Amino acid sequence: MNSSKNAKTRRHGDAEIKPETWNLGIETKDQRPKTKDHLWLLGCFAVTAVATFLRFWRLELKPLHHDEGVNGFFLTTLFRDGIYKYDPSNYHGPDLYYFALAAAKMFGLNTLSIRGSVAIFGVLTVVLAFFLKNYIGKIGSLIAALFIALSPGMVYISRYFIHEILFAFFSFAIVIGVLYFIEKRKAGVFATATMTFLLLICFLPTALNLANLVGKENTALVWVARIGLFAVEAVLVFLIMRMLLAWNEGTPIYLLLASASAVLLFATKETAFITVGTMLMACVCVWLWRKIYKAVVSQPKENEFEPVELTWATFRERLGTSSDLLLIIVAAIFVFVYVGILFFSSFFTYPEGIKKAFEA
Repeated sequence: MNSSKNAKTRRHGDAEIKPETWNLGIETKDQRPKTKDHLWLLGCFAVTAVATFLRFWRLELKPLHHDEGVNGFFLTTLFRDGIYKYDPSNYHGPDLYYFALAAAKMFGLNTLSIRGSVAIFGVLTVVLAFFLKNYIGKIGSLIAALFIALSPGMVYISRYFIHEILFAFFSFAIVIGVLYFIEKRKAGVFATATMTFLLLICFLPTALNLANLVGKENTALVWVARIGLFAVEAVLVFLIMRMLLAWNEGTPIYLLLASASAVLLFATKETAFITVGTMLMACVCVWLWRKIYKAVVSQPKENEFEPVELTWATFRERLGTSSDLLLIIVAAIFVFVYVGILFFSSFFTYPEGIKKAFEA
């Protein structure tokens, strides 16, 4: 009897590995904590290196084409005059220009810097695929990331100063954020760093505006005020992050990042409604498939291939009850609204942009 059992299973330490997972790289719940990640991490590094090379190598080789020229016009005005006024008739949101502005301020207004601001998101889109390893396996996540890294279409939109790769990145980020929230993951380094960066961006306009108000035309005083207010901002961000990390081990951070990604999706292109609609349709299709699968095939064991069951009931459970439920809903809505106002108002310099966001 034991020999028959051993013929159908393999052992990894004290955990049995089912035959259907031998060659797929998919880990069972018992197996996952005991699996070494060294080779997988090496593979992640290699794929990321390939993605980085393909997206940054000779980035300035081709002249800017007409779409980049239009975006470059808005960026140049923002860079030189500090003015950007959101116009829904352009069918493009403001976030591309502000991401590129940061790169232009650091490296100068040139082809390499503005395309580089987009190429970074192309690399990060590849990196996001690694976070699916608990759902499609280590091998599956590496292959998915490699396909994204080598995809001619993904490489193309990652090398040009256009909105499309931001659209892909934020769409993917929503999925990852919601998955990790449902899985009730402890906030990792990547999520913590991203949330910290987001908070710094959110507080930055207030610090700059107050510094300009205090210093007025005295340049030295303005810079002293900026440094002082930035220090205060850093302390506030530290305290907020400390509170978030202590809240259910930082799990709500993933939902907050998903909320921020959702509003930045709308701040990229107004066609975000199509993407959100497609995501909802995908959820319905998955729900129907699960119903059909359970009716035709015998019920699979609980969490055999997934860390948790990806259902609305599980998501609702993760939201918590009473005070936790209220807090996390308010926090997610606040992040969505505030980040949206921040970008559409051109960092509080063009209030009319908020109204125009609803006209798009």
